[in-house]
Amino acid sequence: MKNNDTHLLQNLHAISHSSNDAIVSADAQGRIVTWNPVAERIFLYGEKEVLGQPLHIIIPECFREAHDAGLRRVGSGAHRVIGKTVELAGLRRNGEEFPVELSN
Repeated sequence: MKNNDTHLLQNLHAISHSSNDAIVSADAQGRIVTWNPVAERIFLYGEKEVLGQPLHIIIPECFREAHDAGLRRVGSGAHRVIGKTVELAGLRRNGEEFPVELSN
């Protein structure tokens, strides 16, 4: 990794870990790559537990198929969520579902 890339990642980490909102991001395969302390409190998973795991662990079963279809659309370049806020349901470690807002 280049020095500039390392600096950028450090800045992004600092921003996400000082946010008052949960910040969760995933790669193109739907694996979690960013998880901040607020996400830990809301979803009841520690950062080390979720990094590299599929987003499915925080998505209720009834929404997983739609999520997978959305990942395929994003992978094909057909972005429909960019600049929008979408209301969905999240899934806590204890199985409790709760409302979440997804923005991209």
